[in-house]
Amino acid sequence: MYQVGQDVMSETYYFKTAGGDSFKFLWVSDWHAYGPLPARTDSHASVVSKCLAKEPGIDFIFSTGDDLAYGSDHDAQLYVYNKPYYKTHLFATTVGNHDVMHVIYKPTRKDYPNTDEFFKKTHRHPQNGYAGQEGASYYFKYGPALFIVLNNEDINYGHGNKETGLAKAKAWTKEVIEQNPSQYIFVAMHYQWFDGRTGKTSAQYTDWRTFFDENNVDLAMAGNNHVYLRTKGRIYNDASTGTNQGTVYMQAPSSDGERGVQHGDIQYNGHIIEEMWSQGTKTIGAIIMDVTPEGISHQLIDNNSNVIAESSFTSRYANYEFDKEAFLNSFETYSVNDDKVIYAPAEGIKFVERIEYYNNDDLVGTNYFYQLKDTSYKLTQPDLNNLKAVVKFMDGTTGETALASDDSYYCLENVRVDLRGIDLELSWEYNGVKDFNLYVFNEDVLVGEVGVNEKSLVIERYDLDSVFTIKSSLTSTNAYYNVRYNEMADGNFDGLVNEGDAIIILAYLNGDLILNARQKAMLDIDNDGEITIIDLTYVHLYANGNSDILTKETYTVKFYDETGTLMETIEVVRGSDVIPPDYVLEGDIIFIGWDKNLNNVSADLEVRPIILR
Repeated sequence: MYQVGQDVMSETYYFKTAGGDSFKFLWVSDWHAYGPLPARTDSHASVVSKCLAKEPGIDFIFSTGDDLAYGSDHDAQLYVYNKPYYKTHLFATTVGNHDVMHVIYKPTRKDYPNTDEFFKKTHRHPQNGYAGQEGASYYFKYGPALFIVLNNEDINYGHGNKETGLAKAKAWTKEVIEQNPSQYIFVAMHYQWFDGRTGKTSAQYTDWRTFFDENNVDLAMAGNNHVYLRTKGRIYNDASTGTNQGTVYMQAPSSDGERGVQHGDIQYNGHIIEEMWSQGTKTIGAIIMDVTPEGISHQLIDNNSNVIAESSFTSRYANYEFDKEAFLNSFETYSVNDDKVIYAPAEGIKFVERIEYYNNDDLVGTNYFYQLKDTSYKLTQPDLNNLKAVVKFMDGTTGETALASDDSYYCLENVRVDLRGIDLELSWEYNGVKDFNLYVFNEDVLVGEVGVNEKSLVIERYDLDSVFTIKSSLTSTNAYYNVRYNEMADGNFDGLVNEGDAIIILAYLNGDLILNARQKAMLDIDNDGEITIIDLTYVHLYANGNSDILTKETYTVKFYDETGTLMETIEVVRGSDVIPPDYVLEGDIIFIGWDKNLNNVSADLEVRPIILR
């Protein structure tokens, strides 16, 4: 419950926050509100009210656009949003083609072009869209579901050509999906997937179908066509499989009782389209969506409260065995100055509502586990010596685990890989006290387990280009040590730098030997892009003990900001420390530190900030 204002306050409004693993929402579309024709909004209000009476548990209302006949018609917006149900429910909507139209007609219309500024200035959606689309394209999470809303007008017409707009929208959508692991992914746009009169494929479907399948979109929502349409179950490569692959496509009918379109027979795509429905120009309909851990179901409701169509499909995670015990055992805690930073595995984001941190019995922090950034959480209170995490899972159960800060893992130094015959040897120095095991992975596959005080591990018959990751446990999500073999000037890969390597360079310079790409990289000691007599000289000097230049091997360290944008690339000599760039965040965002160890660099690194919002 809230009011807005300064001296004079508004009426009282209400909203319901997401909680638990189930929710319901009402999906409406295309009622083209217009002041001189109030019957349109009244028809829409009628079906909304009947749906809310039929299902009082609806949590919020969502629209796929064309709420207005003209985006610049502020009087129509006031008439729409003063309806009582918009004061008692959260409302989110989509930019439709009518929502960008100016109310002024020809001949002066060319002076008043279509613009989504009407929409941005009169709606307060999350300001998290891609550049220029903040608030018009946006995303939000509700319970276990991620909603992504895209502005077709910007995609199709905002960048000189549609290919550019599509590329920007897809890149942003993919990033949002990757950063917000969710049990369900909904994507909404205004333009239809199929023509509701015949079932013919639209450009919108062609543009997005492969992207949706590749990125595990569960439900693709649209309007515009004024005809209800739903595809069969889940589809993949245009074939109904009955499996949990692919995306379900749905289109909402109009709800103004005036501008509907008569649906026809399914002439095209009959193998995937289940049904279409409308009442001609008099169409008034809305859809009740019910989201649970097991799946998604819906009911299409007409203006007489009749259920015209209904269906359901299962969650791709319905039979997924989430190991709660493994999740609880995977927490990692370490110290940053006087603070504590706690890591939790990203896999739990789909199944965890929140994590509460206690010191003794005192609640010291709550982590609402929604995005990848939430996998790290900072506690700044002093004297946190008896920490525990209480995990509230989406299914209503609770788990608990003790948290002990142990920084011994970060006491490894001079981590390197050397060649030993046909095998590789991983070695390190350790200046800690505690004895524990290290777990070595290559591309997420465990290749060895060894006690930290053993100081080395032989890895049999692995490719010289392999990158090895050292973790402190089998389930750890954090790895500070990434290392590979890269002994500069070892052109014959015998683990030594000697006259044998000088002979290889000489044979190459005389035209008697062809080097492969890896040999060229190893023997280009001065990094000038070619192998010359200078590189040969360096090898002679090193082999005779007159130079240590070959130890000055460099690595590339790339720093990214919280949005994934590359900030700076730094070349650093092997074994040295790298000084990170200055990093300043605005507002309430707190910079905790970097997610990689920047000391004793022994491999190329991609470094990202740990932040707290």
